[in-house]
Amino acid sequence: MVNKSILKQQPWSYTLYDSDIGPVLSVVCGGTGMFELNIPLTPEEFAQASGDEDATMALVRAITDAPDRYAARSIAID
Repeated sequence: MVNKSILKQQPWSYTLYDSDIGPVLSVVCGGTGMFELNIPLTPEEFAQASGDEDATMALVRAITDAPDRYAARSIAID
């Protein structure tokens, strides 16, 4: 189990966590079959995700538009 605290979130879209493994962005993906990707962020991605809401949503959209591109980086955080 990963210790984490919420830095910011938008329900049913994303949650940005500060965790003992570093920043993690959890993004809700899919349509009918919804799933969540928990992506440990690079320093550059964290700078984007922790910025204003438009910058955060740009990263979230990149993940939801191409989840296969990020799936290999997804980890379990529960």
